[in-house]
Amino acid sequence: MKHRLKRNISKKSILTKSITQECLHKLVTFSKAPFHGIFKLDRSTFFGDNSKMDLLVEQLNSYGKNGIPKPNIITCDDDELKLSHCPEDDWQAILGESLTSEMSERTRQQQTAIWELVETEVVYLKTIKVITDLFLACLYNLQSANILNEIDRDQLFSNIPDICKANKTLWLDCILPMVQKARESKQPFQPQELRNGFLNFGSTCQPYTRYCLDQTKCQQYCREKYQENEHFKAYLAWCETRKECNRLRLMDILVRPMQRLTKYSLLLKAILRHTEDAEQRRCLEEMIGSVERFVRSVNGTLRSRQDAERLLAIAERIECYDVVETRDDELESIVKSHSKLDLFHPMPGCRLSKRWLLFEGDLKIKDSFTSKVSINVKFKIASLFFRNPAIESEFKYYK
Repeated sequence: MKHRLKRNISKKSILTKSITQECLHKLVTFSKAPFHGIFKLDRSTFFGDNSKMDLLVEQLNSYGKNGIPKPNIITCDDDELKLSHCPEDDWQAILGESLTSEMSERTRQQQTAIWELVETEVVYLKTIKVITDLFLACLYNLQSANILNEIDRDQLFSNIPDICKANKTLWLDCILPMVQKARESKQPFQPQELRNGFLNFGSTCQPYTRYCLDQTKCQQYCREKYQENEHFKAYLAWCETRKECNRLRLMDILVRPMQRLTKYSLLLKAILRHTEDAEQRRCLEEMIGSVERFVRSVNGTLRSRQDAERLLAIAERIECYDVVETRDDELESIVKSHSKLDLFHPMPGCRLSKRWLLFEGDLKIKDSFTSKVSINVKFKIASLFFRNPAIESEFKYYK
């Protein structure tokens, strides 16, 4: 036993030279012990005189032993969400075997589709809680101990607490009451009971707009900090090896809200396909319309942001034209401020109030005699649709 212990310690000692370079994420693959157990070794063996890393290890050891304290910023908890109130494996366990055996095949399919909405919402809420209760809570407490204060929580997680709060509202006010009513009455799920919740889907899930807008920058911020900050690597590796993470990386979990947002209409359509009652179908169609309108508005906001970024990039590549030549620096700065092309303002004389980037690419001009390419330039088009006053129903496209 002693020989085996010495051999294990010697194996881990080999890693001490590279621990600060490869970080703790690499260490996980070499050890069969839980990640937090490795921290229980002598910290000086791994990190030398790195006092900040020593403090980080000490805090993570404490969280591994006693749990992560939940800060006030976390608004979702198991008791309030009552996720434990859905212990059934499927809807048949709620309604009972006698009732389910009397149902038609179409009704059984409808109940299965409704249960998929319920079950996937529970799984999704638990995934969001992994972000808030593990990653965010851990970082919040570390920063309270003056560790990783250089990490911006908003840039990393955006408004994920608001996302949790939105889905908490959807669950408690819309989905869970339907499940509880079916459990108490032993009657099938009634999809029209979801109507009020999904008709208010746009206002309830408004935080998703900001979250989707921030997601690209959040992913980029996470990658940058992972590359340049060894302490952030250690924090991320410790969190990602916890059991509740289910072997998922933070960046994989952060995209779940965007994926979930687009799935609601698909789940409701699946219920609609197996619904025969006219009133239920009408309610489901209203719910689907409400969800799809909100998703379209989010997509429109994303497209507007992307178009603005592309226009800004083009504007930065366009040089100011020289109106007059001057040797006075102050006068030159004044002239340049008025001679720079502003692609975010409407074109003079055009009724369109906004510009869009319609096309960007290479313009190839060929000589009419030799048919050879004589010039190759970048060609940008921004809001070059004009209304033809003679033909109201047509637009002409000018290059």
